[in-house]
Amino acid sequence: MSRILTALVAVLMLSQPLLAETPASGPDPVETLVAGALKLHKQGKTAEAVEQLQQAIALMQKTLQKGLASFFPAAPAGWKAGDIESSAMASATDSGGGSYTQVSRTYTRAADNVTVRISITNSPMLIAAHQAAAQAYANPQMIAAINQSGERKIELVRQEGWFGWIESQEGSAQAFAACKGCMVTANVSNGELATLKRFWGAIDFKGLAASLAGAKSLPPKVEDK
Repeated sequence: MSRILTALVAVLMLSQPLLAETPASGPDPVETLVAGALKLHKQGKTAEAVEQLQQAIALMQKTLQKGLASFFPAAPAGWKAGDIESSAMASATDSGGGSYTQVSRTYTRAADNVTVRISITNSPMLIAAHQAAAQAYANPQMIAAINQSGERKIELVRQEGWFGWIESQEGSAQAFAACKGCMVTANVSNGELATLKRFWGAIDFKGLAASLAGAKSLPPKVEDK
């Protein structure tokens, strides 16, 4: 139990770089809850310790989601940004743990209801699942073979520490990029590559990468056009 509790505390700290700074007016509520949970655990009060850890998890995930959501681009003229959707999970076992925090937003074009959906996810576990594709796409010969086939087109994305790709084929266009345990994905409902690239280019990847590294970064400012 002690190793599991320690692993869970470590999971809680995985996303610290994107969390807001602790107010100078008082103690960090997350640290207070975690310290209280450890104290309760040592006293044998397991149920109370778990409850306090769950409160700490909820606070950290809420703050992380707010930080990630600040990097969604503004809706261009003629488009409407939907509500921000969020989901999160944290788990721990004797061998370690993992976390998953995601925010998503769907943009809708008023003229024809075409949609663009962007998701920002903080999860080293999910990024690991894309490693095989990333290694394959890092091979210029592989990319050349795919593009020459004419069935689909792959355009590599390398910017500000991010690596990924924009993939398009008839009726479909999607993008993926990963950096420091975080990934960004986007897709457009009707396969308009130019529309996808317009939104993709409006994401502040540099600012998001800086936040992931623990540097102070302001949310992106994208003017409506």
